[in-house]
Amino acid sequence: MTDQYSPPPPGLSAGSRVWAYLRDSGGPSQEQSVGQQANEIKAYCKKHNLVIVRMFQDVARSGGSTDGRDEFNSMIEMSEAEAMRPDGLLIWNFARFARDYNDSVFYKATLQRRGIVVHSMTDQIPADDFAGRIVETVINLANEEKRRQTSRDVKRGLKALVSKGYSPGVAPRGYIAVKVNIG
Repeated sequence: MTDQYSPPPPGLSAGSRVWAYLRDSGGPSQEQSVGQQANEIKAYCKKHNLVIVRMFQDVARSGGSTDGRDEFNSMIEMSEAEAMRPDGLLIWNFARFARDYNDSVFYKATLQRRGIVVHSMTDQIPADDFAGRIVETVINLANEEKRRQTSRDVKRGLKALVSKGYSPGVAPRGYIAVKVNIG
């Protein structure tokens, strides 16, 4: 499967030390997401002779903010110590890193200024620096818009259920769940 991924950029040659950041948003469709990301990143590193020195994993955490993403925040904090810095950071895709445009740009720039190459395995970024920045910007904006759309769709769906008499969650102990017709 590792043939379908972007090869490491020039700053990550064989023997480079890398961190990996893995995240999913939780829920039934995300059940094995972090585990699958970890397996693919391990295979990718083996194929390209990269050395994983640390994996950071935030399970069932939104990419819309860095609040509550303890592993992400630890990774950023650890990158302050020059002795601990890897050569690169591998991520499945930029949406796993952040779904907020400003967070994505800020934290990638922070890591890059510290000499860490941030590499998405699945987002195809042109090697040309200028074109690559444009493509990456469009991807970051699209990730943020996808987060907005998902939030809007979930709220619309919940509102529709409530209007039909459904209540989210499970009835408390001792109560009977009864459908109520409204209007």
